[in-house]
Amino acid sequence: MTKYQFLKELDKAFSGLPKEEKEELIQYYKEYLDNARLEGKTEKEVLNELGKPNQIAEAYLEANSDIPLEQKAYEQLALKGFWKRFVISAFFIIGFVLLGIICLVSIASLFLLVLDMVFFRQVLVFQIFVLLFSIGVIYMSIIGIKQLRHIYTTRKGRFL
Repeated sequence: MTKYQFLKELDKAFSGLPKEEKEELIQYYKEYLDNARLEGKTEKEVLNELGKPNQIAEAYLEANSDIPLEQKAYEQLALKGFWKRFVISAFFIIGFVLLGIICLVSIASLFLLVLDMVFFRQVLVFQIFVLLFSIGVIYMSIIGIKQLRHIYTTRKGRFL
């Protein structure tokens, strides 16, 4: 890693800080690297001595933060957990709605087929096939809805 790359990554790592504070920190590390070079150290030695930019930023934020680092980590985990539960719940809601629509459409087609058979008093092979297919789709939709409900209620949105 070069001095330029190090300072660029450090700038990204300090992105949450106010502009003036971030510029002061970048300037400090730039001067530190320049002074170490004047003392005869190589750029690589100094960068290894300093560590990774993310580690420097974390240490600085921990030392100068009003909120403890554990609290920040907890808040981040809570936010991730909220979005995870939200996405899983949305998936189940969409699944319930789609299976419900499929079930209702199949029931409607079943009803219309029975009406067609009663009023026209004829039974075609195709109508028998569609009748059996509709019954199968209704059955599968109901099983799917039951499975989704069972999975959701037993797991309560907890998935790996």
